[in-house]
Amino acid sequence: MRRMTAYMKTQPSIEWGRGSGYNFGRIKEYPNVRIERSNYPDGWGYLISDEHKTYLKVDNRRFKTMEELNAAVLEHVANIRSM
Repeated sequence: MRRMTAYMKTQPSIEWGRGSGYNFGRIKEYPNVRIERSNYPDGWGYLISDEHKTYLKVDNRRFKTMEELNAAVLEHVANIRSM
């Protein structure tokens, strides 16, 4: 019997920077995509860029938690890459 984990695809995750690069992130599975997050009084926001466009996506929504922000970024990137 084969192990199911061998067939399960891992979910992409965002690697956020540290120090002065704290608000900048990359997704290992999408090496050309860059993410920038911003903390506003009403929550977190983000923008996505790639090697061709600085503002590939600017989301005007605000997210209360980093988990919500990460999920929105990953969903959007997956939709872009599936086109």
